Order: sequence, then C-alpha cells, then structure tokens
Amino acid sequence: TTSVGSGTWLEVVGLPTATTTMELRARNDLSIQDKLTFLTGGAISGAGVNARIRTLSDLARVSIGDGATLLSKGAIDMSARGSGSIVQKINVDTYGAGTVTTGEAFVEVLPVNEVNIGSAAITAYGDLKISAGRDTNFDADDYHVEARYDGIAGSVVPIDRVDGKAYLVQENRISIGTGAYLKTARQALLHAEKLSDNDVIGKAKITSWVSGVSDGLLALTGGGADQYNGHLLQEAHGTITNNGTVETGITRHQTLTLSGWNPTTGV
Repeated sequence: TTSVGSGTWLEVVGLPTATTTMELRARNDLSIQDKLTFLTGGAISGAGVNARIRTLSDLARVSIGDGATLLSKGAIDMSARGSGSIVQKINVDTYGAGTVTTGEAFVEVLPVNEVNIGSAAITAYGDLKISAGRDTNFDADDYHVEARYDGIAGSVVPIDRVDGKAYLVQENRISIGTGAYLKTARQALLHAEKLSDNDVIGKAKITSWVSGVSDGLLALTGGGADQYNGHLLQEAHGTITNNGTVETGITRHQTLTLSGWNPTTGV
C-alpha cells in the first residue's frame, strides 16, 4: 500500500516538462510453488491427496487522503497492480490389483488493485496517468496460475474422482471522491483493466491400465489409458468511479503582449 495522508502537501518543483516527475505505485508480485508426491502399493491400495493454494489477502492500493495536495511540474503516474506465478502440483502413484485414487489440486488467486483519491487537489504539468490492473504504460498484469493432478493407477479409476481447479479473478478499481480536483496541462489517462488474458491451467490426468470398461481393450493389448478432468476460470472486473472533477489543458490559454513595437522598422 502507498498512502498520502490527509492534509499532506507534496510538490515537485522545476520547469514544466513532459517527463514523469512524481510516481505513486503499489504492486504485489507472487511467487508460490507447492508440489506433493505420494506412492503406495499392495493388493488393495489407495491414495487420497488434496492440496490447496488460496490468496486470502492480495491487495495493492494507492490512497490519497482528503485535503492532500500533489503538485508536479511534470507528469504524475499512479498505479496499483500485481503479477505472479502460482503453481500447485500433485503426483500420485498407486499399484495393486485393486486401487483407487482421489483428490484435488486447487489454486484460487483473487487480486484486488485500487487507486482511491479523496477530496484532494492534484495538478500535473505533464500527463496524469492512473491505472489499476496495468502499469502506467498500460501493459497488462501477467499471471501464471496452474493446478495440476497427475496420477498412475493399476486398476479402474473413475476420472471424476480427481480434479485440477485453477481460478484467477481480478478486481481493478479507481475511485475519485467528492470534492477532488484533478488537473493536467496535457492528457488525463485513467484505466481500470477489465480483460484477463493470462496463463491459467487446471488439469487432472489419471493413467491407468484399465481406466474404464470401454478402455479394457487397451489393457489386453498392453497399452495404457489416459483420462482427463479439470476446471479453470479467469475474469477481470474494471470499475472507475468519478465523483470529483478531472480537467485537462490547464495551460491552454496563452497570451502574447507586444508593446513599443514600430511597424515601420519592426523594432
């Protein structure tokens, strides 16, 4: 979380420029990997393996308090975003005349990215760029979310008894409060990402010499049968709420005053 408290005065001095001179950023970068391996055998054997990764709190927030003043002679960039690689893998081998394999690999990632501006005064003489779920160059957040269950069994295994579930749901919000006044000499660019185009994999696979009655021929001929299951979901919700004022082109009114000019001599 990046916070500017209520009543704060934050100023970057100098000559007006298009270069970014004030940056307020919040970002969560997740790197999570978990792998379980289980081996069992016997005349009658079984394994039930479940593993789960959930992000109970994944909040990136930029907050500007009431009465705060931000003034920059260049551009101002604000962004709240995230990225990461979150992987849950399960490997299960069961051997015997009668075997059963059950379980689930589960990953749920729920990022929340927020830029909240209270009744603040913000002035930029370059661009004013505010983004949630992307950077201020408007490159998308990047996630790899994977839930994988791989099993080997020596007898009939109903595939619906194992699963791999991978869920990625992003909430991206920009909120401008009542009484806020945002001004820029150039462009005001606000973006809350509503698209999700990430690498999400939810897959369960069981390899069995007899994965079902219809696969019995494969067992008789010495082959193995693979069956698959899996569920995945990815969504992104983008919301911009503006209860204040956003103004562009604050230096658009320019004047030139000439005095003492001689139209004959040009001096």
